[in-house]
Amino acid sequence: MISSNPFGKKDGLPIHLFTLRNSAGDEACISTLGATLTRWTAPDREGNRASVVLGFITPEPYLSEKLPYFGPVVGRYANRIAGGKSSPDGKGFQLSKNEGENHLHGGFQGLDKKVWDANIEGDALVLSCASPDGEEGYPGALHVAARFELSENNTLTISYEATTDAPTVVNLTLHPWFNLSGIPGSANFDHELQISASRLTEVHTDLIPTGALADIAGTPFDFRTARLLKDALADLPGEGLDHNFVLDGGSSAQVSLYHPASGRLLEISTTEPGVQVFTGQVLDGTISTDEGVPIPKYGAVVIEPQHFPDSPNHPHFPSTVLRPEEVFRSRSVYRLAVR
Repeated sequence: MISSNPFGKKDGLPIHLFTLRNSAGDEACISTLGATLTRWTAPDREGNRASVVLGFITPEPYLSEKLPYFGPVVGRYANRIAGGKSSPDGKGFQLSKNEGENHLHGGFQGLDKKVWDANIEGDALVLSCASPDGEEGYPGALHVAARFELSENNTLTISYEATTDAPTVVNLTLHPWFNLSGIPGSANFDHELQISASRLTEVHTDLIPTGALADIAGTPFDFRTARLLKDALADLPGEGLDHNFVLDGGSSAQVSLYHPASGRLLEISTTEPGVQVFTGQVLDGTISTDEGVPIPKYGAVVIEPQHFPDSPNHPHFPSTVLRPEEVFRSRSVYRLAVR
């Protein structure tokens, strides 16, 4: 079942909040502003439901420029492009630089800032938007659609399609902040993370890939066996994860996040070759939950199935070029369960 309610306005355009519900009582809420997942509930071992993503019940926080991508679809190009340089089919283009000298998540006015059109197709919510030729420096007019479906076993499937009228680059993903505890203002230290990946894209200090696909066996980045984040964060260089893992093939659940205290388990599978994992070290308590509780450093885990960062500048990475005769397609499946 899908219902809709008004959710404010942006630049005079009405925003709507759609709620997808299944018969078990689970629900996922998606706003047409940025195709944003604002809420997704799941029971714990005792049957108590809570949202497992950070989000807000009012539209005002999502209209703030200070909110760091809380749950939207990001693009045209998720993640970073060095110097904002892109050259699909050998033609050089300069993208906007919205993170120092680099381009991040589609620029200043990416897909996360747009009010998307909405259609209900059976049990699916389909959101769509257009990005005109030249927006943020990207060549080609791009049309994007994201299809959201919530199953009876609390599996959220997101399918993306995109078309263009000129060669361009595309990398789409959802940017949800997961905290499976359901406790407002708690940290992620008591979560266990497992990733089916034996390599990652090695990065410079500005998180731009060097081009090397580094073997992570025996390093602090090896999550092929589930690890408690409290222990993993203590072992990692720097302050935490903001890295792209190169997914191994042959695993139905390529990433899992588990909260032993509640029993909530999130399993993710994707058609994408990589997954960016970010442990929320930029959170500093200046953003508060709906209950007024400050969200602390490490207050969530962001898991983003996607192509590799800076792929346009590394020909040996999987290509992100989309041409007019092609259709970009991608699908990610997020399953919540209790263990």
